[in-house]
Amino acid sequence: MQGGWARRFMNVSPAGKVLPCHAAETLSELEFIRRDGSLAEIWRDSPAFQRFRGTAWMQEPCRSCERREIDWGAVAASLRA
Repeated sequence: MQGGWARRFMNVSPAGKVLPCHAAETLSELEFIRRDGSLAEIWRDSPAFQRFRGTAWMQEPCRSCERREIDWGAVAASLRA
């Protein structure tokens, strides 16, 4: 199984948008679709979910970190906030 966003859970907002986490909607450059299809289809086909699959999208220091497939860049993201 490929890692990254929504590997273990997804959120559905009150407006019906399927999100990889509760805070993802704050990323204005991504568009999250409403739940019109199955969750499997959304996870597999949605550009927003595909964008963060695997580890190729990561920047340093995450890309070379030994924990990259454990926290998926969450540690570095929390330091930027």
